Amino acid sequence: MSVVKPGMALVAWLWLAGQLGADALDPIFGRWGSPAQCAGAILVPGGSKRAEPIAISRDWLRQGAIWCRLIWFEPQQRESGLYAGARAGCGEDAARFYWLGLSLDQTPEEPMLTVIWDESLANGPMARCPAE
Repeated sequence: MSVVKPGMALVAWLWLAGQLGADALDPIFGRWGSPAQCAGAILVPGGSKRAEPIAISRDWLRQGAIWCRLIWFEPQQRESGLYAGARAGCGEDAARFYWLGLSLDQTPEEPMLTVIWDESLANGPMARCPAE
């Protein structure tokens, strides 16, 4: 007979809840940006720095050289689409976490994503980039 300790049961439950919640976030995963970002356009004419879309996965958000580790909160289905919050530890500042809100508006013909950073800066609305 095996004995499950209460702490182990809680960890297993949290892992399972995280896996279930992550599947609900699948519509948010992928590369998002403006048409210029998705095409990797040159930011400054004659320059060499390319525009970068935002890539979002189960565990990471990346834009160019910026990488953020994501810890997701429970996604919510809203009238216009999907909303999810996350804590993001980014780059050298990973000890300080940022709050992200990801709002996926599914009412237009093409879904549009807005990423809100600490409620003061927003990227978007952005369209999903075509598959490479």
